[in-house]
Amino acid sequence: MAAHNLTFIFKFLKIREVEKNHVYYFINVICNLVQTDLHLNWRKSICKHLGLNYKAYNSKYKEAEDSEHPRTVAFREKAEELIENFDELAKAS
Repeated sequence: MAAHNLTFIFKFLKIREVEKNHVYYFINVICNLVQTDLHLNWRKSICKHLGLNYKAYNSKYKEAEDSEHPRTVAFREKAEELIENFDELAKAS
């Protein structure tokens, strides 16, 4: 499988202020797929590329993780579904 450089794409991504907590949460979810010793550097790098403040990461992903707002709950469910599908694909390959 070819590695893709997403740096060019990040220049065009615009994250709305109201969606930032969801993005921080998604970074946290995806980070669990990354090799453990690379977590910190990966999180810092992805936040930098997305124009997010890494210092806010821990509190912001927790806000989304703990929120009971219906939109946030639906977002978390979709993120978990995505990870489950990824795990199934990884096992099948």
